[in-house]
Amino acid sequence: MTENAHSREFTFSDIVYILGRHIKIMVLVPVVGTAVAGAIAFSLKPEYEARGYIEVGRVLEKPLEEPVAVADRMRSRAFLEGVKRELKCKETSLELSKRVKVDVVYRQPASQEEPTRAIAVTATATNAVLARDLVAAILTKVVKQHQKPYLESFGVNDEMLREMEKDMAQSRAEIDRGYADLGRLTTSGQASSLDVMYISSYLREKEDHVLRLQELTLEMREMLYAEVFTKPTTITVEPMVPDAPSGPHRIRIIIVAFAVSFIVAAVLAFFRARFPGRDAAATATGEQPSTFTDAATAPRRRRRPRSGDGRGRTTA
Repeated sequence: MTENAHSREFTFSDIVYILGRHIKIMVLVPVVGTAVAGAIAFSLKPEYEARGYIEVGRVLEKPLEEPVAVADRMRSRAFLEGVKRELKCKETSLELSKRVKVDVVYRQPASQEEPTRAIAVTATATNAVLARDLVAAILTKVVKQHQKPYLESFGVNDEMLREMEKDMAQSRAEIDRGYADLGRLTTSGQASSLDVMYISSYLREKEDHVLRLQELTLEMREMLYAEVFTKPTTITVEPMVPDAPSGPHRIRIIIVAFAVSFIVAAVLAFFRARFPGRDAAATATGEQPSTFTDAATAPRRRRRPRSGDGRGRTTA
């Protein structure tokens, strides 16, 4: 009979029996764990999250700096040390780096057909205004760093454009003088047909040169002054003061704590069933076995009535 009990298949009712037998553990552990987690959750200070976006400037479609390199620099402790000094924070740059998140993302501006790469900066703080100020300080610092190289690059290209326009004006004046001289020589008969052909060929080459310069200057001017191709580093989305805290999620913490506590209680119940502490006493008193296998698979014993007349009275 014992072999049949041990070979019986472990069922759901066996699990319920073991858990019910250790009902104190199944109640106390989740209650205590949930209460502790709730106390910790409600003792945590609320955290506020602010976010802003920035686009790296470009000149003639060439970025001033690769967005990935800019994002890496914004994460560095040296960069955050400068931000800390500007905001006069008491926290160290290492602590700031844990509360600042920088990502390179693709955004779809309403004025453009193709998405552009932008840098998203997210900061968390126990104060809503501080979270906004932290993001704003980081974005403003990048804008200031790119201001000088943008002006220098724009100035170089603008000067090149002015030189091309100056060369084009000089070439046009030279062409006008050449045609005037050619007409005067032709009228006076001082130029031979070979001279006329040579001067005409030279003037046509000059005209072609002016046309090429005109196309280049128009294209360069369009790219240099059109925002699609040339623009400084710009904060595209200003950080705002958050209205509500982003964390901690107290209800979620309590639910997770309850689930974990319940699992721990179940493990303890099965552990106690597997390794009982009072086997000898249980055997001596004739109680049901309390090992994991025996407790789950042994047949449920019924209490035997005392010898008597069936009504609880002993017979003589």
